[in-house]
Amino acid sequence: MLLLRNGVTGFSNSEKDTPPSVDGQRFEQLCRKVAKLIGGKVSSFRKPFAHYPSNFYEAKLGNKNIYILLNGHYPFVAFASFIQYTEIKFIDEPQLYKAFNSFNYRVLTTNELNKPIRLVEKDGMLVVENQNNLNEGEMLQMEDWKPKTYGEIIFNFWD
Repeated sequence: MLLLRNGVTGFSNSEKDTPPSVDGQRFEQLCRKVAKLIGGKVSSFRKPFAHYPSNFYEAKLGNKNIYILLNGHYPFVAFASFIQYTEIKFIDEPQLYKAFNSFNYRVLTTNELNKPIRLVEKDGMLVVENQNNLNEGEMLQMEDWKPKTYGEIIFNFWD
């Protein structure tokens, strides 16, 4: 079961809840290496919040029209065929899955990413019933964005 960890959204409202960060430079180098292995190349690479509000790194394999995503705070990797502000179409890519899994990243499948989020209101507050240790700042963001899936939380465009 996938745990929604404290800070995975990139938000917090106290120093004790500040999320960790991942090594984006290592990820970019690895994307370029893996792309070569499968006969492709990275045509663009974006850091979190580079051009629009996002909490993830994004490498585009131009000749394959595949995006490799890395959450900016935890080593969660996903693949997508389409990315547009607030919309990501996640895909499973077995060749890439195998490569990134071997480098200590947790590659998330479409089944995990598309799993529904159960948001309920209790005592006037929004609560996530799925297994999590999200912080108060993240819960406040969810009241605004109302994510429907794990993927919308782990890879988001919240500002």
